[in-house]
Amino acid sequence: MMTKPVRSIHLPGATVLESLRERASAVLQSWGREWIAGWSAHATALGNLRVTAPVEPREPGDSWEQFGGIWFRCGLAETEELASSITGEPQTTGSGLADDWMRDLVDRAWRSRNEMLSAGLAGRAVDGAPLQVTSALPSGLFEFGSGAVEISCKPLGLDAIADNTVWRTIAPPARARDSNRNRLVPLETALRAHRTNARLDVMLGSVDLELASLSDLRCGDVLNLPSRLDEGITVLCEGRPLTRALLGAVRGRKCIRLLGHQT
Repeated sequence: MMTKPVRSIHLPGATVLESLRERASAVLQSWGREWIAGWSAHATALGNLRVTAPVEPREPGDSWEQFGGIWFRCGLAETEELASSITGEPQTTGSGLADDWMRDLVDRAWRSRNEMLSAGLAGRAVDGAPLQVTSALPSGLFEFGSGAVEISCKPLGLDAIADNTVWRTIAPPARARDSNRNRLVPLETALRAHRTNARLDVMLGSVDLELASLSDLRCGDVLNLPSRLDEGITVLCEGRPLTRALLGAVRGRKCIRLLGHQT
């Protein structure tokens, strides 16, 4: 019987999205110092850098260039915005780049930026690889939990969608140190020091069932417990074993008799 592989689900939270944004900002800082004259005056453009998820489906008709696991929208508007950031002069909308040398400069800056982002975010160097241009993005980018993110910075002509490979380079968040937790004290000391309540659970027993058997359970079915009730049952305090007890009845109500501390 052939089974489909289980698809991994990625649901990035605000913390990892901010971590990815910081990494993208560092890459663009390095790229900007190389390609944009007076970058220190233009670095404020990174305040417009956004990394968001999930990604909404895009309307057909746009052109995208693929660099590894990242697709960059390569429309006229993005090209003119990048040219404006390089030259420091606004481009006339729809006019294109008149000079061959300027077109060549923008093309090289465009490719350099995208290659650096692909290597810095997805961990894949694509230097010199032939460009792949498409008008249809993979449908998997827009599935629930795909892990795809949108990376945009309008002043730099950046509008990109990255697949879940970007999460391979993000370290998992560190767990809180044990030193930050409250020091544990014996139960008896805590109960004497604080007037509080503790939850006791009486465990009659547990049963392991195959998943198929669980789905077939019906009202009236009998499950055999692994131990006899006269052998004693476990009493839990806040989920931890506390003592053993015997099950009984007093004045028509179920009760237990404590036998001693759980070892």
